[in-house]
Amino acid sequence: METFSNNLKEQQPLKLKIDANVVRQLGEELISDPEQAILELVKNSYDADSDWCVVNIDTTYQEEISGVTYKGRITIEDDGVGMTQQQISKGWLTISYSEKQKLKKEYKLTKKHHRSYQGDKGLGRLSSMKLGSVLRLNTSTDKDIPSLFVQLNWDEFRPGTTLDNIPVQLSQNEARNRGTKLEIIGLTDLDKWKSTESKRELQTKLSSLISPFKIDENFNVFLNIDKNDIDLSKLTEDVLKIAVVQFNFEYKNGILCCLGKVKLPYYLGTKTQSESRYNKFIKSDNGQEFYNFLNEVSNLKEYKLKKLNNQKETDWFMEFSQEYNWQDITAYKTPYESPGNFVAEWNYIFLGNKAFRILSNESGLEDINIELVKTLTGIGVYKGQFRVGKSEDDWLGLAKDKTSGEGFYSLRPENTIGYFSFPAYEGESLKEKSDRQGFVENEAYNGFMSIAKKMIAFSNQFLNRSRRASITFTENKNLLENNRPETFNAEDAILEIKNLTSNAKSKKEKVYQSSKETVVVIENAKKSIDSALNDLFLDDKAREVIQILKNQVNLVNEKYLAFNSEYDGFLNTLVSHEISADKIIYRLEQFEKQIDDFYDFTAIGLAAQNLAHEINPQLDDITLNANEIKKSLQSLNIQNINIYSQINTIIRTTQVIAKDVTLINPMLRSRREKMDDLNILSVAQNYIELREERFKSEEIKFILLDEQLSINIKFNKGKFTQIIDNLVRNSEYWLNHFYKINNNDQKKIFIQYTPTGFILWDTGPGIREGMDQVLFEMFTTDKVNGQGLGLFITNKILNQRGCNIRLLNELNSRNRKYKFEIDMTGAISDGN
Repeated sequence: METFSNNLKEQQPLKLKIDANVVRQLGEELISDPEQAILELVKNSYDADSDWCVVNIDTTYQEEISGVTYKGRITIEDDGVGMTQQQISKGWLTISYSEKQKLKKEYKLTKKHHRSYQGDKGLGRLSSMKLGSVLRLNTSTDKDIPSLFVQLNWDEFRPGTTLDNIPVQLSQNEARNRGTKLEIIGLTDLDKWKSTESKRELQTKLSSLISPFKIDENFNVFLNIDKNDIDLSKLTEDVLKIAVVQFNFEYKNGILCCLGKVKLPYYLGTKTQSESRYNKFIKSDNGQEFYNFLNEVSNLKEYKLKKLNNQKETDWFMEFSQEYNWQDITAYKTPYESPGNFVAEWNYIFLGNKAFRILSNESGLEDINIELVKTLTGIGVYKGQFRVGKSEDDWLGLAKDKTSGEGFYSLRPENTIGYFSFPAYEGESLKEKSDRQGFVENEAYNGFMSIAKKMIAFSNQFLNRSRRASITFTENKNLLENNRPETFNAEDAILEIKNLTSNAKSKKEKVYQSSKETVVVIENAKKSIDSALNDLFLDDKAREVIQILKNQVNLVNEKYLAFNSEYDGFLNTLVSHEISADKIIYRLEQFEKQIDDFYDFTAIGLAAQNLAHEINPQLDDITLNANEIKKSLQSLNIQNINIYSQINTIIRTTQVIAKDVTLINPMLRSRREKMDDLNILSVAQNYIELREERFKSEEIKFILLDEQLSINIKFNKGKFTQIIDNLVRNSEYWLNHFYKINNNDQKKIFIQYTPTGFILWDTGPGIREGMDQVLFEMFTTDKVNGQGLGLFITNKILNQRGCNIRLLNELNSRNRKYKFEIDMTGAISDGN
């Protein structure tokens, strides 16, 4: 035993070693593709405070190193601060060590351009492994001192070789200008870099990875492939010239400012008739009359519109803007927090249609490659000059919105090019994933997505509403041009056709009689002519003239008979359309009835949705309490089989109810047609009592005022309860949302009774400016996943009984309208 111990002491101390293959695996996992690898190396140039960075790819290059011939070279060179030997040894050659990580935590910026550092994981140099075999570094911190030269070979990072056995060459070279030159020799997959398609793919990928939007004017990246210079920003600049709509956003200190610009060709339809009306009614005066019309469209009043000085179709026609406070932006997911300041720009481009051809031709870009444009589509997120994640994925969910109620003209991912940009350290709470392919889903990410959803809503609502308004405008102008009033609708058109067919029926007999008389006149004329020709004393000249007259009369007769036949057929067809007109009138009446039914069925659907949402927590409580009772009985050693059986029955029943809730059909329509005698105070009190536990858990208090003024009405109880439910749920939502931001405020809902109905308000944020103009329109909402139907349906249900709802002009402490007045005059009982 003693001998064994002495032998241990004589041996070298144990050391932990790392196999070189681990480094190779690390590089493979963290760098997704060659383009991303180049991007990581360009980031190093950016962090080095350089003015420029040149990426040179030479597929024809060959060099022999240690007896091996390597083909192809990538050079990345900059004029940055360079590196000292200590920085190379401690930083660049130490895997995962990053001095930048410390600088970022201390919110330090680069000295010259005041940039935030992009790299922070100490893994950027592994990017070169993805590109080729031999890595060379030539760097200088001052043009008057020798530069440093480093070389290593990634091929030597093989399994079975430890890191301390990997040779790294270090030497001094002649002095050079300050900066760094990185060479990767012996390119991996050389053929990829040679093909024309791959070169174009590299251009477009780098154009999106290295921001093509000129976010940082002090950093220019140049790309050269096989002696061909490629401008990474030129392609994007050309594409943006053919955008029909542009959106600019700035989120700063809790305020989201949204500004959009639109060109006239956005309102150019795809049909020939639409194009004709666009040219005649919109383009002819550069959109001036159309702009005046838009200012009167009710659901556009939440936007601030401004006419621009457009002289041609490539000019911007109009601006539209809106502002939102952080308190107005509802959560995409919770918990959420403000992600920091950022700016964004989105460009909407029509590909291949008439608007695209107009804008590309007038911009001198008629030869632009549509397929190349498609490769740039998507919205990227940039921190500084560099993109995070992949923009080609529809990570914003733009495709979903076009299937929503208002979404036919919405942004589409394949037609949108744009970016989000976080400057300096504003977005530091947004954490990048280690593979650089997106963000960690934390509170800041949820806040960022909440703001992004609000930006999408701002954009899509304007696109849909203004596009539909353009159709209404051109239709109205066309009606006026054809002597029809703007109020001329489908019913008027059908009645016009009905009258036309009825008149045709009455005139058919008159035409028939006139036709018979005309035939008789012509026949008499022919007889007179024949009689004259038979006159023996007629000279040859007169006979010739009369013969010509006879021929002309015969020709008139033939044409008349042909015309009369066609006209008679036309009248018969027109008369037969009287049945068609009656059928259309009948269907229109059915449609009107179905629209009324739609409001009822939608209301039923909302009620079912609310009930399903509300009942599940109650069923969970029942199941939980039943199980607690079982545990209590067991702890007391009570073995009554009947009690256990009844408890199990309760649990099974709640499970069945929970399952049936998904198929529930509340408040049959026949019940909703019945009129009930109601007292509005009693209905409200009953509603609150039934939901007392929920409101108590949410700390929401109800305050009823002037109860003695409560009136009796004749109204369907289910519908009136739903009116209250829609209003209360709206208040409940905004109180809970607002409380998360201002948790020192109390959550209260007030109902004040009046001689004609009641007024309801709450202590929430109130209605933001602009929204108060369109509050009762269909599909209008500020909620992230809201349907925009609650207040719309409430208004329709009230209107059916001659009642109404309006937003009073009184302002709350936040200078916003906040009180809803419900006027039940049309439903007041005679007994009041």
